Amino acid sequence: MMKSEHTGLYVHIPFCLKKCHYCDFYSKVTTDTEMDAYVDALCCEIVSYRREPKITLDTVFFGGGTPTLLGEKRLLTILYAVIDTFSVLQNAEISIEMNPATADETMLSHLREAGWNRVSVGVQSMVDIELKALGRVHTAEDARRSLDAIISAGFANYSVDLMYAIPHQTLDSFRYTVEQIMAYQPPHISLYSLIVEEGTPFWEQKDRLNLPDENRELDMYHLATDYLSSLGYQHYEISNYARSGYHSRHNFRYWTLSPYIGVGPAAHSFFEGKRYENVASIEAYLASPLSARQIEEIPNMADLAEEYVMLGLRTSEGISLATYEQHAGHPLLKGKEEWLKQCQREGYVELEGDRLRFTEKGFYLSLGMLAELLS
Repeated sequence: MMKSEHTGLYVHIPFCLKKCHYCDFYSKVTTDTEMDAYVDALCCEIVSYRREPKITLDTVFFGGGTPTLLGEKRLLTILYAVIDTFSVLQNAEISIEMNPATADETMLSHLREAGWNRVSVGVQSMVDIELKALGRVHTAEDARRSLDAIISAGFANYSVDLMYAIPHQTLDSFRYTVEQIMAYQPPHISLYSLIVEEGTPFWEQKDRLNLPDENRELDMYHLATDYLSSLGYQHYEISNYARSGYHSRHNFRYWTLSPYIGVGPAAHSFFEGKRYENVASIEAYLASPLSARQIEEIPNMADLAEEYVMLGLRTSEGISLATYEQHAGHPLLKGKEEWLKQCQREGYVELEGDRLRFTEKGFYLSLGMLAELLS
């Protein structure tokens, strides 16, 4: 568990041009009138965190949804409310997610000049038939233009989101996507396998989706991991790869149990020792943004210790066994000696001094191994 004197802020923008077929995040198609009302409500919630002395932020992340759909004027209004309410460090990481269809070089230049210094662009694939199957509103050519715009606007720090094991995808088409993206040498890559979530259009079609089988999915994972490693990227978290100095500072907060505040409907927070989440309803949020907090709990030490294992073992740094024992009150590996020996023999885990971590090979199978470790 990591103690931090600073806090992160997540700003949820729950609007999209169109809902993707696989998405289970809280988002919706909207109107200009609703976006204007939302900015007012969001700023009201942000200002409610004004303290004396001010809360210090070292990361701010505008996620969604599609934040850039708001347009730069609304985004600037929100950012200024953040800067006025909090003490934002001069070297803070300030990120914004974008869809290739919702931002151009002019807008990106203005956002960079205003204070944003990191962009995360949701490309997913560079093959149009795959993008159409996912329900994306952009094409591969749109993705190329957006990457050119990000670079031309002066962003040295940006990330590209990619997906694998998606409908119609083959090993060759996935290789093509990776090679097309790596021609830009992005500082950071987020790589996710498709998970068909209940409540999404894909869930209704799950028996009819043309998905790669498990063996081909594993081949895709190894293809990307080996290729990115050969180019000098560090696989620092199960789904994230970065050049030196470009890991996501905001997302690292989540994996190390550092404090963060979430604003907007369905946003989660872990702040001042409490976990809470906002109501997942734009209508309820607009009606009363200061009553948005729906669930609040104070996790006990045992809960935090288990979260420390679940989240920490997602990262290449792994976890400290002493830290776990200090919070849980018992050794993590007691009664798991044979499990550890077998995982070490198979090359899935490493135990170096006090630190337990998954190997590159173990990352892919980590969910099953975590379940057994914590059983």
